[in-house]
Amino acid sequence: MISQYLLAAASSGYNRYHIFGLNDQGEVTLLRWNGEWHRNNLGKPSGDAKPFAGGLTATSWGRKNRYDVFGVASDGSITQLWWDCKWHWSNLGKPEDHNLAPFTKSTRLTSASWGSNRVDVFGVADDGNITQIWWDGQWHWSNLGKAPEGVSPFTGTIAACSWGEGRYDIFGVGLHDKITQLYWNGAQWIWANLGKSPQEIPSLIAHSVTATSLGENRIDVFVLTSGHTVARLFWDGAWHWSQTPGANPENFFLTQISAASWGKKQIDIFGISHNFHYLQHWWNGEWHWSDLGECDNIGGSGIKHSQPYRISFPEISMLKI
Repeated sequence: MISQYLLAAASSGYNRYHIFGLNDQGEVTLLRWNGEWHRNNLGKPSGDAKPFAGGLTATSWGRKNRYDVFGVASDGSITQLWWDCKWHWSNLGKPEDHNLAPFTKSTRLTSASWGSNRVDVFGVADDGNITQIWWDGQWHWSNLGKAPEGVSPFTGTIAACSWGEGRYDIFGVGLHDKITQLYWNGAQWIWANLGKSPQEIPSLIAHSVTATSLGENRIDVFVLTSGHTVARLFWDGAWHWSQTPGANPENFFLTQISAASWGKKQIDIFGISHNFHYLQHWWNGEWHWSDLGECDNIGGSGIKHSQPYRISFPEISMLKI
């Protein structure tokens, strides 16, 4: 069984990417691109911040290379790692401190930003409600509720993005391979059922969803499938389904994926491959694959995974939750 620990990607601007992960020592690893790839070890939490228990989420805002990384600690509190020319750690507390249902250590958060000094973090609480934590100079907590009747509830992880000021979109896989959307239009939260994936697309893996935006009124949602492909649902005024090309024995994602974009014609998806390499699937008008090398051994012994595991192609033995 493959552990569901994953990478979290974000971009602060043109030709910039930061990809965060956890090694098996509980340290945060960083793979960053500014024209060439660099690797760093950001260490473990300090102060009252607790170690991350699982998957991370990352976002960036402003023009000063600002990054924020969030995750749930083993006690259900939210840990933040943030950069403003140096790295800082913070403990944001627990949902229970705000009369909200708790997170579990397996909860995977998602985050996005629509502008300077604004960050929103979302997660599915233990009772199925969507919890929102947002920063506008101070932290606020709220309960966004559950999917209403007629809209399939989220059955796995969720993924958030923003395409403009005051706009958030959250996506997840619902029942029977349907995609559920929860979006903020600047005035209210609205739930939508985007329907079922086409028959030619293999079954969607509910715990491997990611989303990004190329710009105003443009959204790309990606989901791993049981057929080792990446399903794509994108919005350009209407919704379209497709699959990205190129899965083969040398380049397919084994674990959860994370997407980011630094421009109107650039999308990058990052994840861990079957041989525990960093794998990049990127679009600049057409799709490409890149093997970025073995997962970090910086200060530890690699990105978290568990044994035993079995790999075969064209079928992968993997946990579909």
